[in-house]
Amino acid sequence: EDRDPDLQYQRVKGTGRLSRHELAVVRELAAWREAEAKVRDIPRGRVLSDDVFLEIARRKPQTTDALQRLRRVSGREMERYGEVLLSAVKRGMALGENECPVASENSRPNPVEDARLDLAMAFMRGQCLSKALDIALVASRADVKDVVAHGAAGKHSRLLDGWRYEFLGADLLALLSGKHAIGVD
Repeated sequence: EDRDPDLQYQRVKGTGRLSRHELAVVRELAAWREAEAKVRDIPRGRVLSDDVFLEIARRKPQTTDALQRLRRVSGREMERYGEVLLSAVKRGMALGENECPVASENSRPNPVEDARLDLAMAFMRGQCLSKALDIALVASRADVKDVVAHGAAGKHSRLLDGWRYEFLGADLLALLSGKHAIGVD
């Protein structure tokens, strides 16, 4: 599956609090990593991890000494990719503000929505345990997230249809609207 290397930064976890220039650095690094992984025929995560990208983007090292001081960059990675990493930092930082990517709203953490999703997932786990059902048969995390985000207007959740709605969906909607509560035995 060919992916646009310039869009791979959108898959990097933890970019929600980065500035536009820091996100531009991540974009440069992610595009390079995608190409490197393809050439070496290995998973992108085996080239460099997202955590390394985030540290490089936040610290913006300009020299090999500064890059070596980063705790997430190993000596082997430094030797193999040092110049490429520094070049990516320079390219990202050299862009004008209007050329830098903007973090999507979805990547920005929302503690209230995260708590609602955690509650909904716990509710689903409890319901599945009480009926000895495999949670994977009932719904995915994405299905629950859709119900949490959009309620009954959710378009993609299997929980709003058929037996899943009867088993869990209706009660989940009631829980999220405050009509039901959960407890722990």
